Amino acid sequence: MTAASHSPGSARSGGFILLDVLLASVIMALALTAAIGASTTGAGTIATLKSRTLAQIVASNKLTELQLARVWPKKTRTTEKTIMAGLDWIITVETTPTAAELFKDIIVQADVTVALSSRPDDRLRTITGFLVREGASLSAPVEIP
Repeated sequence: MTAASHSPGSARSGGFILLDVLLASVIMALALTAAIGASTTGAGTIATLKSRTLAQIVASNKLTELQLARVWPKKTRTTEKTIMAGLDWIITVETTPTAAELFKDIIVQADVTVALSSRPDDRLRTITGFLVREGASLSAPVEIP
């Protein structure tokens, strides 16, 4: 080894300088931040899909319960709470007469809306079905003008 190879003005040796390490650290920090952001967004999407799927099941269960009970609704709007999958749900049922004059006394439209109790204004699902009055006959002949 000569004294020239160790002098401050000599050519760069095979090692890293502080600037190289600093630049590599900044690039890694940016890459990791982007990866964490993407995984957080994915986790939020999965949670939303889970909530919406459970809300669909809660709404379908309520509508089926109403259809099987065949009880004519006494109010046009009812709200109740239930628990499913460890979550508290708010179920709102709104009924309106059907538009068809012929069926208005035997069929009502039921809109079932579901939200989490923790976020009651965030309606996750609304489904619509029809309720038939107990003892009503839909098989009577109908004259069409």
